[in-house]
Amino acid sequence: MPRSGTLGNPQPYTPFGVFAGLSFWGGGLTLLAAAPGIGKTSWLLRMIFESACLHIPSAIGCYEHTPEELRFRLFLQTEAMTGGPHTQPSQPIVEAALARASEAVLLSLNSREDTVRALEDMLIHDYAFPVKGPALIAVDYLNRVPVVGLTGMMNEEGRSGEAAAALREMARHHGWAIIAAAALKSERFNDGDDLSAY
Repeated sequence: MPRSGTLGNPQPYTPFGVFAGLSFWGGGLTLLAAAPGIGKTSWLLRMIFESACLHIPSAIGCYEHTPEELRFRLFLQTEAMTGGPHTQPSQPIVEAALARASEAVLLSLNSREDTVRALEDMLIHDYAFPVKGPALIAVDYLNRVPVVGLTGMMNEEGRSGEAAAALREMARHHGWAIIAAAALKSERFNDGDDLSAY
């Protein structure tokens, strides 16, 4: 009698959600690379907002902004979404829309201490993120994630690749979807360098 079975997940790239126009699946790492000031943080906040509205555990860990700055930016985005381009909505309407995403976690991370492992522990132990299961984690930004090498803390030039590998491992281990923003220096667009290294 023939025996058959399936090893692992037969459809590993089945998305658990589309947020701010991007599909996300458990175990996946998405890199968002663009020049500074182009709107990466705002896009990440929109993704986290949409995900949290569907009660998917969602967090943004930011190495640039405080939680108050992130909340203010999210408030302005929600104000624009609820009022449209020509109407100023009342604050209770905006607050009601924000309340739908109130479970989203806005973290201000330290570029000297908060490694990928520290972020992972914080999400699981402090915020009860699932050890296995769908969650959306945004990291802003990849260039500042601290990485400890054999000789100590790596400099910013070489740490992005190691940080991305650690985030990918975290995504695979927990089944989370992770998106990491990386800032590209504007001169890199003109000098013919291979941007994949940044």
